[in-house]
Amino acid sequence: MVLQLPRGQPRSGDLPSEVLVKNGSKTRVLLPDGTTVWLNAGSKLTYGRDFGGTSREVDLAGEGFFDVAKDPERPFTIRTSRMNIRVLGTRFNLRAYPNDKSAEATLIQGSIEVSLSSRPQERFVLKPNEKIVVRDSDTATTGDPQPAREPIMAIRHLQYEPADSSLAETSWMDNKLVFTDETFAEVALKMERWYNIPIRFSDPETARLRFTGSFEKESVEQALRAMSITAPFRYNIKDNEIIISRN
Repeated sequence: MVLQLPRGQPRSGDLPSEVLVKNGSKTRVLLPDGTTVWLNAGSKLTYGRDFGGTSREVDLAGEGFFDVAKDPERPFTIRTSRMNIRVLGTRFNLRAYPNDKSAEATLIQGSIEVSLSSRPQERFVLKPNEKIVVRDSDTATTGDPQPAREPIMAIRHLQYEPADSSLAETSWMDNKLVFTDETFAEVALKMERWYNIPIRFSDPETARLRFTGSFEKESVEQALRAMSITAPFRYNIKDNEIIISRN
């Protein structure tokens, strides 16, 4: 589905325009300035009524691939809960789901300027084939029972898959669900959005299992069956919900 959005117009309450994408779906959006955004499942894109006029600012909760129309007079800004992105014209992927433990921006072409929401005075400029990852410090293994919640930031070079020269960061645009050395809890969040079905864990140990893999045409049951071959867990699908438990 492709949505072509008109330039925002004044209306009662001055409410912003929103594009909501349900779990299990993806949408391509054409913004009034000519920018194209591909939105992944479970995402929300918001922009004000003055977008395309004096402003090119949007808010993202979720994941989107941005192909930003060039305009040296009006920088394009994306605000998320953990970081803000400022560009003039470029192509990049941005994942910033509010309930995920980390957020990341992956630059494909051009350049982007990144600032952390908690440290707005600092600026980081990415080059092509680089990505910035921001995660909550309490996801790190520090040994501190009450770690500070200052985000941890890292800039990394992209790793292409040799078989098809594809990126894990943008695989969702090719209808592939890819995860690399991620906990079962992190994979479950992706699967919930991908297959539009809630997943629950009956114990914390199973949620900490780690997986690497990819799925394309598999159903959620086929995906779980394949994962259960490599790790000790059981799954039960009942009343449109999946319960994961120890084997």
